[in-house]
Amino acid sequence: MGMDLILICFAALACLSSGLVFSASFLQLKGRTETIDALQFGGALLLITAAGAMGLVSLGRPEMFLGALAHPGTGIFFELIGTLLLCFGAVCWLIAFWRDSSETILKFFAVFAAAGAVCLLFGVGRSFVMPWRETLNSWLVVPLFFIFALEAAAFAYAAAERAIDKEFQSGNPALIFSLVGALCLGGYLMQIMYSSSNDGKEAALSVLTGEPAVVFWCGVVVIGLMVPAVLACRKLGKIPFRNAAGLLAAVIGSASFQTILLVIGTASWQFFKR
Repeated sequence: MGMDLILICFAALACLSSGLVFSASFLQLKGRTETIDALQFGGALLLITAAGAMGLVSLGRPEMFLGALAHPGTGIFFELIGTLLLCFGAVCWLIAFWRDSSETILKFFAVFAAAGAVCLLFGVGRSFVMPWRETLNSWLVVPLFFIFALEAAAFAYAAAERAIDKEFQSGNPALIFSLVGALCLGGYLMQIMYSSSNDGKEAALSVLTGEPAVVFWCGVVVIGLMVPAVLACRKLGKIPFRNAAGLLAAVIGSASFQTILLVIGTASWQFFKR
């Protein structure tokens, strides 16, 4: 369970750090170069550094992490490249911000960091796309990690705007992200349930009604998808700690979904062990 916990924390930190980068990058592209941007980029950098350390620990032999470079196309390859790009982009943006560089340079590094976040999230999901296992033979796993990161980004952006303008009140796209996430989750379960193997059907039924059902319904469906959708309502815009609650819900949702995947399959990371 110790190794599974590390992978769960890695996925949660990857989604949260990516969400912060998406939020800060969007603010930068709008020309909103503020201290709150630096806080979000700095926070994302610290979180992804912690996630990277956990990734090294999960391999048992950290030096094997560079072995991912010899396996392009695997989840761990995209995780490594995404982590490096995100860190490089965030560090360069912070240096450029400190040196009071031009908007063009700041936007370039913001987009660079966001591209790294996309690569990282793709890698997290790609690690659980395994055609040789009926329970993980679906690409619908990948967009769900993007959904949780985008939910986090939506609430991080709203929090940043509120910090800049106390009167800020606007619709939150987290509602749309949650709806898309629900469709992807339903499609994934339907795909494995109606697969040709009994393993897929048993896994889907186990997730819905078996031992993992509590984590699935409470962690993924209610907290990860329904809570952000409700908090995204414009009428709730002035509720204290709404954005913090939305961020936390997205993180819990990503961690819960990773837990479900570990219950019904084996992370591709383990294929690099010796």
